[in-house]
Amino acid sequence: MTKAIAFFVAGIVLLTLQSSIRQLWPALETVPDFALICVMYCGVYRNDLPGLLSVFVLGYAADIALGSPPGLLAAGFIIVFIASNLASRIFYIKSVWFQLVVAAVMTGVWRGSSYLMLSWMTGGAEYAPMVLNDLPYRIGANVLAAPFVFAFMFRLEEWTTRDYPGRMISAAL
Repeated sequence: MTKAIAFFVAGIVLLTLQSSIRQLWPALETVPDFALICVMYCGVYRNDLPGLLSVFVLGYAADIALGSPPGLLAAGFIIVFIASNLASRIFYIKSVWFQLVVAAVMTGVWRGSSYLMLSWMTGGAEYAPMVLNDLPYRIGANVLAAPFVFAFMFRLEEWTTRDYPGRMISAAL
C-alpha cells in the first residue's frame, strides 16, 4: 500500500508540474502529459489492485484539478492502465524502446478514448478538433518525456521497497 500512496503522490506532483509548465510558458502549445506517463508506468510495472486504485484516484483528482467532466480522465487513465498492462504481458520487453512505443500508442489510446467518451457524453462530434488536432505533437512530447518519467518512477519504486540496497549502505554510514 505504501507504493500505491507514493505513486499517487508522484502523480499529483507530476500533474502539478504539467500544469505549472503550461502557466509559466503559455507559448508552448504542447506539454507532455506527465500524469499519463505515470499511469503508463503503473500499467507496465505495477499491475496490481493498489496500482489500479491509485490510478483511479489520480484520474479523479485530475478531473477536479483541470475542470473536466467528473470521471472523464479517471476512465481514460483506467483504460490506459489496463491497455499498457496488457501490452506488457504480450510484449515482455522492458527496454527504452518499449517505453517509447508504449508512450506513443497509449497516448493515442488515451486521446481516442477521450474523444469517444466526450462525443458519447455530449451526443455530437464537436470535440474532435479539440482532441485530435494536436495528436502528433502530443505523441512526440510524451515520447520525449517518457524515459525520464519512467526512470523517476522506477527510482521511486526502488526507494519504497523494503529491501532497497541503498538503505543498508546509508544505515551503515
